[in-house]
Amino acid sequence: MEQDLLLLHTSLQGQQALLDAQVALFCFRIKRKQRRPRTWWVRPWLTQERRLMFGHYDRLMQELRMEDQQSFFNFLRMPPEMFDEILNRVGPRIQRRDTRLRKALEPGLKLAVTIRHLSSGDKYPTLQYDFRVARNTISMFVPEVCQAIVDEYKVEAISCPTTQREWRDIAEEFQRKWNVPHACGALDGKHIAIRCPSNTGSLFHNYITPRVTGV
Repeated sequence: MEQDLLLLHTSLQGQQALLDAQVALFCFRIKRKQRRPRTWWVRPWLTQERRLMFGHYDRLMQELRMEDQQSFFNFLRMPPEMFDEILNRVGPRIQRRDTRLRKALEPGLKLAVTIRHLSSGDKYPTLQYDFRVARNTISMFVPEVCQAIVDEYKVEAISCPTTQREWRDIAEEFQRKWNVPHACGALDGKHIAIRCPSNTGSLFHNYITPRVTGV
C-alpha cells in the first residue's frame, strides 16, 4: 500500500513539474510577443525623399550614365543600353502598385540593386546603405527580379538543342575552345580568385572553370 502511494506521489510530482514547464513556456512566448513600440515606421534616411536625393540609382547611376559610361559598365558590369533593354523587358514583370501606406519601388531601382548584387557580390546590408532600400525589402525582391529575368530570357538564352547536329556543334565548340572532347555542355561553374594580369584593365575580374558533362 505504501509503495502504491509513493508511486502515485511521484507521478503527481512529475505531472506538476510538466505543467509548471508548460506555463513557464506560455508566459515566455506571451512576453516575447510584446514588442517595443516602433521608433520609426521608416527610418528617415530610408525614406523616398532621401533615396531620390542620395541613393545610387537616382544620383550616382545617372551621373555615370551622362558623364562616364565606362564607370557605369564597371558599376553594373553592363553598358547603359543593355540595362535599359533588360528594364524594358523585365520591368512589367516586377512592377507593383502603390498602396495607401507607401509608394512601390520603381522597377529600375529593383533591377539595379539586383544586378549590382549579382555582379559585385555586395551583401544586402551594403546595398541597403548604397541604394537606401531596407535590406529586408531587398531580400524579398532580389529573388523576384532574378526569376523575372529567367522567365523573360529563358527561351532565347537558355534554349536546349533538339537535333543531333546541334549537340554535335556544341561538342565541337567545347573541343575547340577547351580541348575537351565529346562534351555536350557545362553543368556548373566555379569562381577562382586570381591576380589580374597586367594591362587587362577592369574588364578582367576572374576566371570560370566549367564542370563538363561528356557524351
